[in-house]
Amino acid sequence: MHRLTARAAIVRWDRNGTVFAYSYALTPVAAHRIQGKWQIDSEVGCVFDAAFIDDRGDGVFRLLVPGRLTEVLVPAWLTLPNAN
Repeated sequence: MHRLTARAAIVRWDRNGTVFAYSYALTPVAAHRIQGKWQIDSEVGCVFDAAFIDDRGDGVFRLLVPGRLTEVLVPAWLTLPNAN
């Protein structure tokens, strides 16, 4: 398996304190360590995006979709009126 060094951005999406998705963006980089900290030398112009979504509202993130989180991917349980 080929090694990949990437810079990661992770975003937690929530509504009213309930997390419904996590988005990940990975940008491949060339980097090296200086005194234990990573120094990025260059970045590749492509970014790999993915989102993990709690599609049922039970705290389990079953749905993995490539690309960015869009409005279409927001689960229905977030938009349904509260039955209480």
